[in-house]
Amino acid sequence: MRQKRDYQKKNFRNPFFPKKEKVEKTKRFKYRRLFLIILIIIGSYLLNSSSLLQLENITVKGNSSISQHDILQIVDMQTAKRRFLFFSQNNLLFLKKSTLKNLLEDSLSFDNVSINKNYPDSLEIVIAEKIANLVWVSSDKRYFIGLDGVVLKEATENDLIIQPGEGETTLIRPESSSGKYPIIHHHLNKEVVIGQNVLSAKQVEFIVELTNEIKDRANFKILNYITNDHPQEIILITETGWEARFRLDRSANEQTTLLLNILREKVKNPSELEYIDLRFGEKVFFK
Repeated sequence: MRQKRDYQKKNFRNPFFPKKEKVEKTKRFKYRRLFLIILIIIGSYLLNSSSLLQLENITVKGNSSISQHDILQIVDMQTAKRRFLFFSQNNLLFLKKSTLKNLLEDSLSFDNVSINKNYPDSLEIVIAEKIANLVWVSSDKRYFIGLDGVVLKEATENDLIIQPGEGETTLIRPESSSGKYPIIHHHLNKEVVIGQNVLSAKQVEFIVELTNEIKDRANFKILNYITNDHPQEIILITETGWEARFRLDRSANEQTTLLLNILREKVKNPSELEYIDLRFGEKVFFK
């Protein structure tokens, strides 16, 4: 009698064993992750407490009108803050460059600023300044203005020569530039803030161009400019006291030519001149 054989493969493995192995692997993974987290925390603590990465040297490059002291004050403000509530930003590893860059750009006026960490203990700040074109005087304060009409910084006594003039007049001259910047007095004496637009780019361009025209072609010197209630008008005050009134939306070259023609052909005694009004095209009024 033949014996039946069962050729079907049978699996005698306990179905609960794989589940147990999977649980063990999950536990090992959790333990490893916990160990790694603890290791990172301990390492971060040691790095934060270590003097190795403490900020010791700060180099500022590219500044001329903006003082290094003002920049370093802003850096000190940032490094005094904590990151993630615990880590000191005086540690180069934990100093957040993007926050410091935004703080510098909000507080001072640059064309560009870049910040580089030079490990283990140095920070390099490289700036490209906006170029000053005018001095704006308002509310007994003096400011440098860029070509776009934006207030760049408040001028210090080191930047300007301030001398008493006749009567209540005050003479203000840029010290470092030997008279390079035209000076504009705001007639309303409103307070301004760094980064504010006080003039349009076209207005600044006109005043700079007019100043160059007068310097190159005229035999009198400019003391300063004064704004008035009309945004498209400017008053030029000469050092001898008489004034010329201009339109900002007309050619500086053409108005200068007209002014010089009046001085040459109509004004017999310049010492008695009070004003020349060029705001009405070919119709020029003077007294």
